[in-house]
Amino acid sequence: MSINEILNLSDDQLNSQYQILFPNGIPGGGSGDNLVLRMDQAIQIPRESVGEYEIYYKGAKIVRPSMMEDTDKHITIQVRIDQQWTVFEDIKTWKRMVHDPINMTRLPIATVSCPILFQALDGSQKVVQTCTLSNCVIQQFEVTSFEPNGTDPSRVEMQIIYGTSDWA
Repeated sequence: MSINEILNLSDDQLNSQYQILFPNGIPGGGSGDNLVLRMDQAIQIPRESVGEYEIYYKGAKIVRPSMMEDTDKHITIQVRIDQQWTVFEDIKTWKRMVHDPINMTRLPIATVSCPILFQALDGSQKVVQTCTLSNCVIQQFEVTSFEPNGTDPSRVEMQIIYGTSDWA
Protein backbone atom coordinates (compact mmCIF):
# COMPACT_ATOMS: atom_id res chain seq x y z
CA MET A 1 0.00 0.00 0.00
CA SER A 2 1.32 3.43 -0.86
CA ILE A 3 0.66 7.04 0.11
CA ASN A 4 -0.83 7.65 -3.35
CA GLU A 5 -3.50 5.03 -2.73
CA ILE A 6 -4.50 6.80 0.48
CA LEU A 7 -4.44 10.21 -1.22
CA ASN A 8 -6.67 8.91 -4.01
CA LEU A 9 -9.37 7.60 -1.68
CA SER A 10 -12.73 9.36 -1.87
CA ASP A 11 -13.61 11.97 0.77
CA ASP A 12 -14.43 10.85 4.29
CA GLN A 13 -17.87 11.30 5.84
CA LEU A 14 -17.57 14.16 8.34
CA ASN A 15 -19.45 13.59 11.58
CA SER A 16 -20.68 17.20 11.59
CA GLN A 17 -22.41 16.85 8.21
CA TYR A 18 -25.83 15.50 9.11
CA GLN A 19 -29.40 16.51 9.69
CA ILE A 20 -32.18 15.20 11.85
CA LEU A 21 -35.79 15.30 10.73
CA PHE A 22 -39.13 14.78 12.42
CA PRO A 23 -40.95 14.50 9.07
CA ASN A 24 -44.42 14.55 10.69
CA GLY A 25 -43.52 16.94 13.50
CA ILE A 26 -43.83 15.68 17.05
CA PRO A 27 -47.07 14.34 18.51
CA GLY A 28 -49.22 16.97 20.18
CA GLY A 29 -48.65 19.53 17.44
CA GLY A 30 -45.08 20.47 18.36
CA SER A 31 -42.68 21.67 15.70
CA GLY A 32 -40.07 19.09 14.82
CA ASP A 33 -38.13 21.86 13.07
CA ASN A 34 -37.93 23.97 16.25
CA LEU A 35 -36.69 20.92 18.13
CA VAL A 36 -34.02 20.12 15.53
CA LEU A 37 -32.78 23.71 15.30
CA ARG A 38 -32.14 23.69 19.06
CA MET A 39 -30.12 20.44 19.09
CA ASP A 40 -26.44 21.23 19.53
CA GLN A 41 -25.09 18.25 21.43
CA ALA A 42 -23.66 15.00 20.09
CA ILE A 43 -26.23 12.32 19.26
CA GLN A 44 -25.36 8.65 19.20
CA ILE A 45 -27.40 6.65 16.70
CA PRO A 46 -28.26 3.33 18.37
CA ARG A 47 -26.19 0.32 17.39
CA GLU A 48 -27.83 -2.68 15.76
CA SER A 49 -27.19 -5.83 17.77
CA VAL A 50 -28.05 -9.52 17.83
CA GLY A 51 -28.25 -11.66 20.96
CA GLU A 52 -25.97 -14.57 21.71
CA TYR A 53 -25.91 -17.89 23.46
CA GLU A 54 -23.08 -19.93 24.89
CA ILE A 55 -22.06 -23.54 24.51
CA TYR A 56 -19.58 -25.12 26.91
CA TYR A 57 -17.68 -28.18 25.78
CA LYS A 58 -14.66 -29.77 27.49
CA GLY A 59 -13.73 -26.52 29.19
CA ALA A 60 -14.15 -24.39 26.07
CA LYS A 61 -16.67 -21.60 25.78
CA ILE A 62 -18.22 -21.15 22.35
CA VAL A 63 -20.33 -18.08 21.62
CA ARG A 64 -22.90 -18.12 18.82
CA PRO A 65 -25.36 -15.51 17.58
CA SER A 66 -28.96 -16.18 18.52
CA MET A 67 -32.07 -15.38 16.51
CA MET A 68 -33.06 -12.71 19.04
CA GLU A 69 -32.54 -9.02 18.45
CA ASP A 70 -30.52 -7.45 21.27
CA THR A 71 -30.60 -3.80 20.22
CA ASP A 72 -31.04 -1.19 22.94
CA LYS A 73 -34.15 0.70 21.82
CA HIS A 74 -33.35 4.01 23.55
CA ILE A 75 -31.90 7.24 22.22
CA THR A 76 -31.10 10.39 24.20
CA ILE A 77 -31.47 13.85 22.67
CA GLN A 78 -30.66 17.20 24.27
CA VAL A 79 -32.38 20.40 23.14
CA ARG A 80 -31.67 24.01 24.11
CA ILE A 81 -34.60 25.66 25.89
CA ASP A 82 -35.78 28.96 24.41
CA GLN A 83 -36.56 31.98 26.64
CA GLN A 84 -40.32 31.45 26.20
CA TRP A 85 -39.98 27.70 26.94
CA THR A 86 -41.97 26.88 23.79
CA VAL A 87 -39.81 23.89 22.86
CA PHE A 88 -40.02 22.59 26.44
CA GLU A 89 -43.83 22.89 26.40
CA ASP A 90 -43.95 20.94 23.10
CA ILE A 91 -41.82 18.18 24.65
CA LYS A 92 -43.90 18.16 27.86
CA THR A 93 -47.14 17.95 25.84
CA TRP A 94 -45.77 14.95 23.92
CA LYS A 95 -44.68 13.19 27.14
CA ARG A 96 -48.03 13.88 28.82
CA MET A 97 -49.77 12.28 25.83
CA VAL A 98 -47.66 9.15 26.40
CA HIS A 99 -48.37 9.19 30.14
CA ASP A 100 -50.03 11.98 32.10
CA PRO A 101 -48.88 11.70 35.74
CA ILE A 102 -51.56 14.17 36.89
CA ASN A 103 -54.62 12.41 35.43
CA MET A 104 -53.02 8.95 35.07
CA THR A 105 -54.05 8.70 31.42
CA ARG A 106 -52.36 7.84 28.14
CA LEU A 107 -53.19 7.93 24.46
CA PRO A 108 -52.83 5.08 21.94
CA ILE A 109 -49.34 4.40 20.56
CA ALA A 110 -50.45 5.42 17.05
CA THR A 111 -51.26 8.88 18.40
CA VAL A 112 -48.05 9.39 20.41
CA SER A 113 -45.40 7.92 18.10
CA CYS A 114 -43.54 9.42 15.17
CA PRO A 115 -40.55 8.63 12.93
CA ILE A 116 -37.15 10.28 13.34
CA LEU A 117 -34.67 10.42 10.45
CA PHE A 118 -30.89 10.83 10.78
CA GLN A 119 -29.37 11.76 7.44
CA ALA A 120 -25.67 11.88 6.58
CA LEU A 121 -24.83 14.58 4.04
CA ASP A 122 -22.01 14.81 1.52
CA GLY A 123 -19.99 17.94 0.75
CA SER A 124 -22.82 19.24 -1.45
CA GLN A 125 -25.39 18.80 1.32
CA LYS A 126 -27.00 15.87 -0.49
CA VAL A 127 -28.34 12.97 1.57
CA VAL A 128 -26.13 9.90 1.13
CA GLN A 129 -27.42 7.67 3.94
CA THR A 130 -30.49 7.70 6.18
CA CYS A 131 -31.20 5.92 9.44
CA THR A 132 -34.93 5.84 10.15
CA LEU A 133 -36.18 5.15 13.65
CA SER A 134 -39.85 4.21 13.56
CA ASN A 135 -42.52 4.34 16.25
CA CYS A 136 -40.53 6.81 18.38
CA VAL A 137 -42.15 7.65 21.71
CA ILE A 138 -40.79 9.98 24.37
CA GLN A 139 -40.25 8.03 27.58
CA GLN A 140 -38.85 10.72 29.84
CA PHE A 141 -37.56 14.26 29.89
CA GLU A 142 -35.44 16.22 32.32
CA VAL A 143 -34.44 19.86 32.51
CA THR A 144 -30.68 19.84 32.99
CA SER A 145 -29.24 21.60 36.03
CA PHE A 146 -29.23 25.34 36.49
CA GLU A 147 -25.86 26.83 37.51
CA PRO A 148 -25.29 30.16 39.29
CA ASN A 149 -22.12 30.81 37.27
CA GLY A 150 -23.18 29.01 34.10
CA THR A 151 -22.90 30.55 30.66
CA ASP A 152 -24.37 27.71 28.59
CA PRO A 153 -28.03 27.65 27.58
CA SER A 154 -30.45 25.57 29.63
CA ARG A 155 -31.36 22.27 28.01
CA VAL A 156 -34.01 19.61 28.24
CA GLU A 157 -32.87 16.01 27.80
CA MET A 158 -35.30 13.53 26.29
CA GLN A 159 -35.08 9.78 26.31
CA ILE A 160 -36.94 8.28 23.39
CA ILE A 161 -37.79 4.64 22.84
CA TYR A 162 -38.35 3.33 19.32
CA GLY A 163 -39.67 0.28 17.52
CA THR A 164 -37.26 -0.40 14.64
CA SER A 165 -34.29 1.16 12.91
CA ASP A 166 -33.28 0.82 9.30
CA TRP A 167 -30.48 2.21 7.15
CA ALA A 168 -31.17 3.13 3.54
